[in-house]
Amino acid sequence: MSIAAPSETVESVLSLHEPPVRLDATSAGMAMTAAEFDAVRDWDRDYRFELVRGVVVASPAVSLGGRYPRIELVASLHSYARTEKGRNARVTVLHEHDIFIGDDRRRADLVVWCGISHEAIAENAVPTIAVEIVSKEKRDRHRDYVEKRAEYLAAGVREYWVFDRFRRTLTVCTTPTGDAGMSIVKADGSYRTDLLPGFVLSIGDLLAEADRAGE
Repeated sequence: MSIAAPSETVESVLSLHEPPVRLDATSAGMAMTAAEFDAVRDWDRDYRFELVRGVVVASPAVSLGGRYPRIELVASLHSYARTEKGRNARVTVLHEHDIFIGDDRRRADLVVWCGISHEAIAENAVPTIAVEIVSKEKRDRHRDYVEKRAEYLAAGVREYWVFDRFRRTLTVCTTPTGDAGMSIVKADGSYRTDLLPGFVLSIGDLLAEADRAGE
C-alpha cells in the first residue's frame, strides 16, 4: 500500500512559525520566547515593546509630557555623576532599557546602577533604581503603580521611582507591596536617597518640564 506524500514538509510548517525580525503594532499579542524577543533588532520606533508571560505587549511611545521630564532627570543624574560624590558612587544611567525578570522583558523609562562601573554591567543586570513616568491611561497607571512595582522590586531593584505629572508627585517604593515601603514627595518637595549620596531631585523641576510640553 502506498502512502500519499504530505502536502507540507516539516520544514515548511516550521517556517510559518519563525520569529519575526521586526516588531510593530501588529505584533501585540504574539507569542514569543525570551530568546526570540531578545534576538529582534528592528522595531517600530512609535511603539515600545515588552514581553510579559510569553506574549508581546505593544504600547505607544512616550509622549512629550513624559519625555521632557525624563530628559531633565537624565541631565540631573549625569551632572551628579560628574561630581566627586557621583564618581565615588560609580553611577550609570540609561533610558528606555529592558529589565530582565525571568523570561519577561519590561521596558523602563530610566534605570540607574550604583556602585558598579559601566564596563562591568551585563546586558541582563538588574539596575539599582528603576524609574517610570506615568501615562494618563488607567491601564498604564495600574501597570506602573502596581505591576511593575511588584516585578521590579522582586527582581532586585532597590528603589522604584514613579513620577506622576498628573498627581504632581514622585512615589518612591522599596518593597513590592504595602504602604510601609512607599513614600510620596509632593510638587514643592525634593528627594534624597542614600544610594546617591549628595544627589537632590527637585520635583518642581521635573513638573516644569512636563508642563512645558503643554499636554
